[in-house]
Amino acid sequence: MMAIRRAQPGDAGPILDILREVASEVPVFVEPEARWALLADQVTKACAAGLSRVALDAAGSVIGFLLVEPDEHERFQLENGALHLAYAGVTRASRGNGALRALVTDVMDEGVPLSANVKTANASEMLRRLQRLGFGILVERSDEIELRWSREQ
Repeated sequence: MMAIRRAQPGDAGPILDILREVASEVPVFVEPEARWALLADQVTKACAAGLSRVALDAAGSVIGFLLVEPDEHERFQLENGALHLAYAGVTRASRGNGALRALVTDVMDEGVPLSANVKTANASEMLRRLQRLGFGILVERSDEIELRWSREQ
């Protein structure tokens, strides 16, 4: 049994543990320590903002996360409530149970446009996973791909 809920400030530690576990797949740099401190600050702020999500196992432990932030650029340009999916991860032990899909669809249920950037070096098939959920490619660069989803697509 898995549950999805909004992240709370106390979830920052477990989210950071998962982020460190999946860092090489994303890829995201966790070294040097100054870079890790920036990521920890971003996670802490995202949990406090109340937009991010966590997936919980039957025991209530965090097994996955989706860091969600306001998409300031789109909100300014189109005056909407767009959100940006900044980082996602599921523990290796919990993969294959639909946690990522459940996390993303929970945010989609808000009905606002969503954006995401996936690094071309991503080894978790994130691009394919988001496309299967209905995200379309906006821009392809040598190092990353920008994606967007909206109900109107």
